[in-house]
Amino acid sequence: MKAFESRAACRAAVIGVGLIGGSLAARLRRSRPSWTIVGYDISPEAGERALRMGLVQEITPDRAAALAGADVVILAPPVSAILEILSTLEREIAGEAFVIDVGSTKRLVVEAMDRLPERIQCVGGHPMTGPATAGVSEPDAGLFEGRRFVVSRTRTTRVATLTGAVGLASDLGAEVVEMDAAEHDAAVALVSHLPYLVPLPLLAAFREANETTRSLAAGGFKSRVAGAGANVPMWWDILRTNRAAIRAALGGYRDQLDRIDALLANGSEEELRELLTGAAREAAEITGA
Repeated sequence: MKAFESRAACRAAVIGVGLIGGSLAARLRRSRPSWTIVGYDISPEAGERALRMGLVQEITPDRAAALAGADVVILAPPVSAILEILSTLEREIAGEAFVIDVGSTKRLVVEAMDRLPERIQCVGGHPMTGPATAGVSEPDAGLFEGRRFVVSRTRTTRVATLTGAVGLASDLGAEVVEMDAAEHDAAVALVSHLPYLVPLPLLAAFREANETTRSLAAGGFKSRVAGAGANVPMWWDILRTNRAAIRAALGGYRDQLDRIDALLANGSEEELRELLTGAAREAAEITGA
């Protein structure tokens, strides 16, 4: 832990060297040149690419070998895999270590981290890189630049560990935000997970429409449903690990749909106009348009 806290030479294991993990490894090689970055990925092709691109100094086909002797562990696979790794980490790491994940949901991850002994210091993490990864397939050291990076402390997180985690995220070029794990999951359910789900009922209604109606679907419709085709395995993992918060967000969304329905049924023309102009103002404030 002292090596991590002082930025001295240490061994860092990046578990999962795809887009996020590989980009993180690439940035750490630049910002922490004294570190030895060792990578592991369930996909041999991803591991070979990480080594070929110089994202890591070493790659191993054995996860236990990557974790053995690691001072710093960065968990970058899907959340379900992170949870599986955390369940075995006490046996795979003999001494002290710092562990941070970069999964999309935090409550279940932090609860699993809470069950680890204090010698394994853990912090939950989530780099908010969604728009930055659109159309990107190769790891990029600049992926986190200017993005928010959420950190969530666990039951045993020491002050020095949290400070070190904040420093690590800052070294990625990110803006660090500390949040409770449950607060994080509620927030991303609204701003990230709900927007992904919104096109699903629209697509279901479209499937039930007649051929003539379907033939009229043009750019506006297609742009609104395009997100439903994004990374199905990742979203399946997110839905599995953030059910309660997503259901709460859906409840609020349903209330707003009911409000619009009531305005269409009984509202005046002026109320309908204000619905649209108010939404336009809010959209412009959010997007800067």
